[in-house]
Amino acid sequence: MFNKLKLSAKITALAVVLLTIMAVLGATAVVNMLNSNTRVQRIAYEFTTASDHATEISGITGQMRVRANLFSATDNESYYAGFLEYLAELRKEYDRAEAFLKNAPSIVGLRNNLPVMSVKAKIAGELKDRHDNGSFLCYFEEENLILYTFPN
Repeated sequence: MFNKLKLSAKITALAVVLLTIMAVLGATAVVNMLNSNTRVQRIAYEFTTASDHATEISGITGQMRVRANLFSATDNESYYAGFLEYLAELRKEYDRAEAFLKNAPSIVGLRNNLPVMSVKAKIAGELKDRHDNGSFLCYFEEENLILYTFPN
């Protein structure tokens, strides 16, 4: 077929084939870049929103710690009531974060219902190299709002 064509026609046909290949590769690259851009934007949104939830949870737990420390130092019931208010707020924020994580496929949500003994073992590992008596306050939903302090 190509033997009967002139050299200029052969060069033209080759140029058309090369341009077609380049156009297909270019279109594929553009589609991949747009998909990557969409994925990156989704991951950035999910990460920043999850970070906002984590920051809110951290702030609430800080306020809970303050109320627990004040209550343990003074036995003032208003601090205990404040602690319970922050506990309710923590549960609401935790549920909002969990609902968000269910619809955020890029982020793995880690909500484990660990048994008390597993938590004690983890905390013992955290405390073994500390020079102070550090303590942790843990909330177990399955245990009907029982608050544990470690070490006992």
